[in-house]
Amino acid sequence: MKRRNLISLISIIFILLAGMAMTGCGTGLTQAAKEGDIAALQKLLDEGADINESGLGTKMGGPPIIHAAYYCRSEVVKYLINRGADINAISVPRSSGWRALHLAAWGSDCTEVVKLLLDAGADINARANDTYGSVLAIAASEGYIKTVKYLIARGADIDDALIVLERRGDKKGLALLQKFEKQKIAVRLPENTPPSIVAKSDVDELPAIKAKPNKNSYAIVIGIENYRQKLPKADYAVADAKTVTEYLTKVMGYPEENVVTLLNEHATNVDFAKYFEKWLWNNVEKDSSVFIYYSGHGAPNPNTGDAYLVPYDGDPSFIDQTGYSLKRLYENLNKLQAKEIIVALDSCF
Repeated sequence: MKRRNLISLISIIFILLAGMAMTGCGTGLTQAAKEGDIAALQKLLDEGADINESGLGTKMGGPPIIHAAYYCRSEVVKYLINRGADINAISVPRSSGWRALHLAAWGSDCTEVVKLLLDAGADINARANDTYGSVLAIAASEGYIKTVKYLIARGADIDDALIVLERRGDKKGLALLQKFEKQKIAVRLPENTPPSIVAKSDVDELPAIKAKPNKNSYAIVIGIENYRQKLPKADYAVADAKTVTEYLTKVMGYPEENVVTLLNEHATNVDFAKYFEKWLWNNVEKDSSVFIYYSGHGAPNPNTGDAYLVPYDGDPSFIDQTGYSLKRLYENLNKLQAKEIIVALDSCF
C-alpha cells in the first residue's frame, strides 16, 4: 500500500472513531427519545447512561431531550425533565445555540412540548442564533399558528422576532406574526372576572368642557372586535370605538347625524366602500373637517407590502380581494375638498 493511501486510511479511521466517541452510549438514548420509547430510556438511564450526553441524529445532534422535543414526544420530554435533564442543553454543533425549545418549534406545531419546557424554566426569548432568532421567530417562519399564538400568550417578545424575520426577508413569517401582534397589548382580566366587565379608566370619564357644535364636522368610527372568519379577537376595539364616538358627539362638537359608527358585523367591506367613497363625498364641503378612526385587525399583502384594513368579512389569506387597502382609503380622502382630515388607526400591519 502506498504511503499516501495509508495516511488517508488512518485519517478516515480516526474521524470515525472520534465520531463514535462523541456519540458514545448516547446513541441508544437518542434513538429511544426519538421513537418515544420511555421503557428503553428508563432501562438505559437506570444502567448508568448519561441523560445529558450528546448523540447524533439524522436532523441534529444533542442530548435526548433535544431529539424528543424535535419529534414532539411530549411524554418523553416530561419524563426526561422529571429525571433531571438539562432543558438548556445546546444542540450539536455547540456553536449553534439551538436548545430543546427551539427544536420543538422547528420540528412541528408542538405546543405540548413548548409548554412543558417553558413551565420547566426555559427562556422564551433566548435566540438559537442571530439568523433564526427566538422560538417565536422560528415558529412564525415555519407557519406554526398554534405555537405562535401560544408563545404570544406566554409573553414572547414579538418585536425581537419581527426584527429577525425582517432582516432575513422572511415574508411568510412576518405576515403570520403581524397578524397576531396586537395580542401583545391585550389587557387580560382575572380568571374570575366576567368578560363583559372592563376596568374603568380616566378616558371613560368625559371632560366637562365642550366645544361649540360644528355642523361641518364629519366622522367615521369603526370598531371590529369579532370577525366572521374567526380571527383572533381584537380586544376592546368596540369599546374604544364607542368611546371615540362619545368624545366626538359630546365633547368635540360633532353633530350626531354627522358621525357614522360601524361595529363588528356592520363594518363589512361593502360598508367601508359605502361610507368612505360615497357618504363622505356626498356630504363633505371645502370648509369641512373629517375624522376617521379604525380599531381592529390590519394585514399586509406579503407580495407587495401594501397595508390593508380587515373588515368584518375580511380574510387575511385573501387580503387583496377581501380587505380595504390604506392606499385606496387615502386616495378617496384626497379627493375630498375638506380643509382638514385626520386619520387615527389603532391596528397593526
